Amino acid sequence: MNNRLLMQCLLSTVLIMFSFKVLALNVSDGILDDNAVNDTTNGIVNGRLKTIDFSPHEHHPLRVFMAVPMAMCGPDTLDWAYAKSHYTVFMNLLLTAKAAGFSVELSSQLDGEGFCEIQSVRIN
Repeated sequence: MNNRLLMQCLLSTVLIMFSFKVLALNVSDGILDDNAVNDTTNGIVNGRLKTIDFSPHEHHPLRVFMAVPMAMCGPDTLDWAYAKSHYTVFMNLLLTAKAAGFSVELSSQLDGEGFCEIQSVRIN
């Protein structure tokens, strides 16, 4: 990753963190609990992030693991999902959520190779 892109990512993350810090002042403790929910029928998982893995692998540049291991996009699927499209946006949102300790809702879909691709990210 070149220095310019790294600086853009850091600046974006700082701006997002500031906006979530303001949001966090209005969030009740019950919303930020450690309970994880897995709705395997439509590829939606909720909970805190354990690991965000950045890789030079072209097909899976950003992999996400939940704190409570679970199938990410249906029964008998992997316990991680990847982001390829909207990579920078997802990276900033996920890093911000991880740093701030927020739980996230990930919606993912099975791709043609049997991996779970993240379609949307929601910070709870």
